[in-house]
Amino acid sequence: MRRLQFATGHEFCGNAVDRGLDLYMIALDILAPAAGGGAMKLSTRARYGLRAMAEIARRPGEFTTSEAVAKAEGLSKKYLDTILGQLREAGLLEAVRGMHGGYRLTRLPEAITAAHVVEALEGGLAIVPCADDASLCERASRCPTRPVWRAASDAVRKALDELTLAELASGSPEVERAEAAMKSSSRAI
Repeated sequence: MRRLQFATGHEFCGNAVDRGLDLYMIALDILAPAAGGGAMKLSTRARYGLRAMAEIARRPGEFTTSEAVAKAEGLSKKYLDTILGQLREAGLLEAVRGMHGGYRLTRLPEAITAAHVVEALEGGLAIVPCADDASLCERASRCPTRPVWRAASDAVRKALDELTLAELASGSPEVERAEAAMKSSSRAI
């Protein structure tokens, strides 16, 4: 089930992982009232999950404990364990128990995008269910707003597909270029 929540305003954070998530927020800003400044937001599960995956991506091929990730990212270990379990079930992480165990990526950081992580944790990237599947709404064929939701969903998907864990983990220039592109495309829609 989708876990998008409405909130007033949003913050642009300093680290690359949060900037990647801010791209999602920029894409969704087109849905906010011009004067109100409110925006839709991802669940904490998706935000924390992407931060955790970027932290794990900083050590490709190595096992990293959930304790180390929780400490590095300032997250609750108990909540993080739930998130990491979901990412393992989605096939993005491998887990090994024991003294030298922990979590590691199942693929290279360059092969896992922010979209892979968010989809695994949110169940999809569509702004509204009918954006991807018209059969979910009896009004989809005659709805005047469905093209707007599809365009917004496509913008979100594009932004998250263009950011890999390698880029997020390193804070590379690709993150800044994607952020600038999303700002200009959100104004154009």
